[in-house]
Amino acid sequence: MSSYDIEFVHISPSKNAVLMFHSLTGTPYELQKYAKVLFEEGYDVYSYTLAGHIGHKINIYEVKYEDWIEDAIIKYNNLKGRYENLFVSGIGLGALIALYLAASYTSLSGVVSISAPIFLDNSLISKHNFLLQIAMNTILKYYCSLLKIEPYSVKNGLLRRQARKNYKLEAATIDNCPLCALLELLKFIKYIKNILGEIKAPILIIQSIEDNFITLKSLEFIYSKIKSQFKEKIILTNSYHFVLFDNERDFVFDKTVSFFEKIKKYNSNPYINKRKEANIL
Repeated sequence: MSSYDIEFVHISPSKNAVLMFHSLTGTPYELQKYAKVLFEEGYDVYSYTLAGHIGHKINIYEVKYEDWIEDAIIKYNNLKGRYENLFVSGIGLGALIALYLAASYTSLSGVVSISAPIFLDNSLISKHNFLLQIAMNTILKYYCSLLKIEPYSVKNGLLRRQARKNYKLEAATIDNCPLCALLELLKFIKYIKNILGEIKAPILIIQSIEDNFITLKSLEFIYSKIKSQFKEKIILTNSYHFVLFDNERDFVFDKTVSFFEKIKKYNSNPYINKRKEANIL
C-alpha cells in the first residue's frame, strides 16, 4: 500500500462501501475530505494510488491506460461480495475509471462521476496546438510536460492556497503532467466514449459550468449515452475543475450522500428485490 491510500473501515461491519479513484497526477490524498464525509455517514471508504502515480511501482512515464483499468478491476473484485451496496466514485481520470467499472459490472450499486474529462477545454492541449501535436507523436512526449499553474483548477483563492500548501507539505501530487501520460488519458477517453452505452447502473454526474479543463459537453455526452434508468446530473456554477476543493464542495458531498441513500432505500425494497431476482427489472 502507498502511504496515501485510504481504507476507512468501521469497527462494526458496514453494509455499504464506496471505492474512489483520484485524478491524473494526483493521489488519494485529494479525496480525504470526501472520504471522511462518507465515512461519517456510515460508509466504509477505499481509495488506492493508481498506476503511474506517487508510491506505485509503475511510474508516470511508463504507465498505460490499461494499467489504470487493471488496478480498478483488482480493487473492485477485492471488495465485491463483501457489502450489500458497493458504490464507485472518482474525479477527473478517476471518474473515467468509475465509468469503466459501471460499464463492466452489473453488480455495482451506483456511480458518482465528478468532472469526467470527455471533451477537454484547455489551450495547452488543444488539437490545434501544432507543436504539442508534434511532441505527443514523437519521443519528445517523454521529455515534455504540462506544468500545473495557477489557478490549479480551484476557483476560490483561499481554498486554492490552502490546498496547494497541503499538497506541498504532504508531497501528494506530481507537479507536472508528462505528455506521454496525457496521451494515455486521451486514449482512455476514446475508449470510455465507446462503452458508455453499457452503463445501466444508477448514476450521478457532476460538473461545473466554469470548469477550466473540460467543457460542459462532457456531462451532457455522458448523460445522453448511458442507459441507466436512474440517472441524475448536477451542473455547478461557482467552481472550477477540482470541485472537491472548491466553493461548492459541501454541496457536492451532500448530494452524493443523498444519491447513495436513495439507491440504498431502493435496493432494500423487498418488492424491488423480488422483481430483480425474477429478471423483471
